[in-house]
Amino acid sequence: GSVTFYYETGIYDGAGADLAVRENGYAFGPAPGFFAELAFVEVSSNGVDFARFPSISTNTTTVSVAGSLLMYDMTNVHNLAGKHASNLATPFDLQDLATHEMVVGGTVNLSNIKYVRLVDVVGNPESSGAAGAVDSLGNRILDNWTTYDSGGFDISIVGGLPQAVGVLNAIPEPAISVLGFASMLPLLRRRRRN
Repeated sequence: GSVTFYYETGIYDGAGADLAVRENGYAFGPAPGFFAELAFVEVSSNGVDFARFPSISTNTTTVSVAGSLLMYDMTNVHNLAGKHASNLATPFDLQDLATHEMVVGGTVNLSNIKYVRLVDVVGNPESSGAAGAVDSLGNRILDNWTTYDSGGFDISIVGGLPQAVGVLNAIPEPAISVLGFASMLPLLRRRRRN
């Protein structure tokens, strides 16, 4: 039900979205009908303590049905991965976690995120009596699948590598920073001689 990605150089809270998560959902039928398989997104600095993005899902019914697939209005969903079509990705801004207890307490450092974990939302279609996942406000999350297994959040594999998480604000590698500073030294020396 989950997968964790490690980023050696880290991700930091910059301007706008800091990472984006991709799934293979698609629009089908009349707008705003969308077939989605959703996931919670969590981040960590140490690989042990994870802060979950606050999610909202206010769907209470389907907007259309295509065969056995239920279509939902994704404009009613926030901070759940998979709410966009497969050619797009769902953006996440680390600033949304600024008031999270682990961030305030210093356990999760938004200037140095090393781990991103995706946790499959155990679906809860409106027709199902099954207990499923809820959002940060306690709302039932409507999703097609009530089980894990193959009916859940999909991670794209391209060339043998996972393509699920894109980093938008990566901490520069120290070697690159040192090389950049070293290339400026001759300029600084020349200035002093003039």
